[in-house]
Amino acid sequence: MKKLIFLDRDGVINRNVDDGYVLSTAQIEWLPGAMEGSWRLNRPDNRICIVTNQAAVGKGILPEPDLLHIHRFFLETIREEKGRIDEIYYCPHTPEERCPCRKPRPGLLQQGIAQFGGCGRLWMVGDSLDDMRAGKEAGPLYDPGRIAEDAPGASQGAEGAKPRGLLCAEPAGSGENHREINLGGEP
Repeated sequence: MKKLIFLDRDGVINRNVDDGYVLSTAQIEWLPGAMEGSWRLNRPDNRICIVTNQAAVGKGILPEPDLLHIHRFFLETIREEKGRIDEIYYCPHTPEERCPCRKPRPGLLQQGIAQFGGCGRLWMVGDSLDDMRAGKEAGPLYDPGRIAEDAPGASQGAEGAKPRGLLCAEPAGSGENHREINLGGEP
C-alpha cells in the first residue's frame, strides 16, 4: 500500500540547535540512525516529505535563499546515503502570523497530500505534539492513535510539549495506530 510519510526536520533528522535555528549547513549535525532510517523508508511506493516550521525566515534571521541552500544540502546528503526525500515543505512565518501552514496547523501536510494524492496511508514522524496535531488535522487518512505514555506533556496536551523519542502515527484501520520508530531522534 502506498504511504505518504511526513518527517519533521529539526529533532528528527538533525539535532536541534541550542539557539533554536539552523542558519547554515555547518550547523547540521545528523542524528544517529537518521541516514539509515531514510534509506529504510526509500521504497518505490512511499512518498517522503520533510515538513518544517522555519520562523527564522519570517524574523529576518535567515534569508530564504540560505534556507533553500540548507534544504538542497539535506536532499543531496540523504541521496548520497541511498535515501530519498521527494519534497521539502516549509513555513517561513512566525507563530504570531497564525498562518495555516505553520504546524500544528495542517497546511504543509495538505500541500503534500495535494501533490502526492492517491496514497493509502499517511504517516507523520515528529518530535513534538504539534507535529502529531498537524497530522491529525491533515485529513481523514490519519488517526494519531495514542501518544506514548511517557511523553511529557501528553496528558496535559500542552502546545509545543516535547515527547521523549519520536512518534509515528498511522491512519485508522491500519491495525497499528501508534508506533515509535527511531529515525535518529533525540531520546
